[in-house]
Amino acid sequence: MNISEKLAGGSENIHELEERLLKELGLKEPPKQPEDEEPFENTEYPIAEFNYRDGHVIQFAYDERSNDLSISEEGKVNSSVPILFGKFDSILDAYLAVTPANFAVPEELLQERIISKNYRAKIKDRPISTGLITTDQLGIPPTSSAGQSCFSTYYPWWDFHEAATPGMNPKTFYASSYTSKKQRYSQSYILNCAPSNYPNWLWARHRIYYKNALGNYIKHFDNRIRPFTWQAKTKGSVRRWRRISYSDAWNSSPANPNLKYTREGRFIS
Repeated sequence: MNISEKLAGGSENIHELEERLLKELGLKEPPKQPEDEEPFENTEYPIAEFNYRDGHVIQFAYDERSNDLSISEEGKVNSSVPILFGKFDSILDAYLAVTPANFAVPEELLQERIISKNYRAKIKDRPISTGLITTDQLGIPPTSSAGQSCFSTYYPWWDFHEAATPGMNPKTFYASSYTSKKQRYSQSYILNCAPSNYPNWLWARHRIYYKNALGNYIKHFDNRIRPFTWQAKTKGSVRRWRRISYSDAWNSSPANPNLKYTREGRFIS
């Protein structure tokens, strides 16, 4: 047995663990999901990416099809300390908060619909970038927060929050359930509580949609969060009807109490 296949605190190797998990879930192989059949043309591309020494990443992106902007913040459970917490009024505002005053600003951020003259003044001394901005090994700003645990929240307020519970069913949340007006942003937080030594196919998943002019919901974000990882995603700029959906790779089975995830989100005007 390869030493690298040993699990911390036990003698079960990776292959034995996977066989046991499949048996517990009544599966012969990792299941296919109906969401995989949904049309999805990923036209989002990164415009800035910041990698931090505690292992977590913040990425800003632009979607060519929907003309929406986005922020992703992702890290490991218990060790990666969130920075953004959904506290900012716009995606440009969040970008300015996490970058030094001399950092360039991606030109795509200037297309954000919420930008005011005040923002123009804030960036007048910054260069404008037409390419991807990246930097590595950044230190974490001082914060009173510890790393995210299985039951941590992320946003200062939310439209929905469902803490990790084995057997939690897939669910879709609609902006129209919380407001009578089209919303500028969807914000979704998800944390996969499965232990870090579990196989990556045991993901928890969140998907973000907007309604187009024909009245159809179009998926423009879809990500599978591997075990012991959290992610917060903001997507938007244009006022639209929006929705967020959640599911998991274990088909909501309560057979293994370690298989659970927290989901939380809101819609912002």
